[in-house]
Amino acid sequence: MIPLSKGRITGPAEDSLKAGRSVTVMISLYDGEIEAAAAADRQARHLTRDDAAVIQMETAAYKLLKAKVLSGYRPGDIQVMQDHPTLPDLTISIHDLRTLQALLDDPKVKGVFAGPIPACLA
Repeated sequence: MIPLSKGRITGPAEDSLKAGRSVTVMISLYDGEIEAAAAADRQARHLTRDDAAVIQMETAAYKLLKAKVLSGYRPGDIQVMQDHPTLPDLTISIHDLRTLQALLDDPKVKGVFAGPIPACLA
């Protein structure tokens, strides 16, 4: 996967969107607060790794985070292709440069990645 950088969009993503084709990208969201809460829970319960309760908490928090991010876009701007429920990631399809630029500029979005989606996330 190729990270798209903030600023001017160039390359295959720009070419596809200008040609009227949608682009599938994976977005990764900032999840520092969620990870801090999970770490505190693991420490309080003397766990060395996530158990079902931690995973359930993270999954619920990621669901809310994703909904908050997606609510900032108009209906139809973003089509969710794959939700990765135990990760702060979504695979989405976008249809225009404006939406891609908005994602790149969104402070809640840690990264936008184009290119083939790894099989483990497809």
